Amino acid sequence: MRRFWDQLTKSQKYTAVAGLTFVVAILLGQLAVIPYFEARQKVNGATAASERALREIVALGAEYRVLQQRSEEIRRMIEKRPPGFALFSYLERKAGEAG
Repeated sequence: MRRFWDQLTKSQKYTAVAGLTFVVAILLGQLAVIPYFEARQKVNGATAASERALREIVALGAEYRVLQQRSEEIRRMIEKRPPGFALFSYLERKAGEAG
């Protein structure tokens, strides 16, 4: 191989080095650079999706807390009713009062 290299002219050597550099650059791009950027794009997409899901979970958590508070208020109101309370008799009494 060394003998072959020594037989080449100066311009042939430059051409061979340039061609080899070009091939190495293409291989480096195909095997390292392009996969890196594709993986980076995939990670960024997954991060954005996770952030959207987190915002939705936070919103649902806030809504859940409001519903829990309302449920607690209703439970307290029901506990304040006198024993033996019936809705039908309550409505009938109020209708009688209203005439």
